[in-house]
Amino acid sequence: MEEEQKKVKRSTARRSKASATPVGIHVGAASRRLLPEQIVKRSAPKARLPRIILVALALGLVAGTAVIFYLNTNKIEPGSDTPEITVPAPEPAATPTSTSQTTPPAPAAGAEAQATQMVIISDTPTGFLNVRTGPGTGYAKIGQVKPGEIFELVKEVQDWYEIKLSGGTGYVTKQYAKLK
Repeated sequence: MEEEQKKVKRSTARRSKASATPVGIHVGAASRRLLPEQIVKRSAPKARLPRIILVALALGLVAGTAVIFYLNTNKIEPGSDTPEITVPAPEPAATPTSTSQTTPPAPAAGAEAQATQMVIISDTPTGFLNVRTGPGTGYAKIGQVKPGEIFELVKEVQDWYEIKLSGGTGYVTKQYAKLK
């Protein structure tokens, strides 16, 4: 009877070994047998969003610190490497309606010399002086004269000279004109 018991034990052991082998795993001399406790079970998936947010915050903090450091170390001083903007002065009007004389007119031969005074135009910031219809800036402009030009004086009115032009008379300020 002992022999029968040994046979039964051997056949039962063979069956349990065969059933313990996982399906699809080759059991041979070179391969290892995996036991159920050695099979790695996957744990529940971890939430990745908190980790992604934490990494993004850390990168943002590093980038922000670098920008602030750069701005504080590279301050622009006034007048250094900054372009200077200049606005050109307006060009004078096309042609003045006045005609100037560069030399005083000579008295006619045999005519009685009259005591005429001449007005010479001084330098101006704009390079020209406006001629107006009346003695004040509220009067309309009728032309322009240039520094160095000489005109015959008609009369003085307060801070203005009335000068003779080719087509009539006009007024210039005494601020930029002198009697000669």
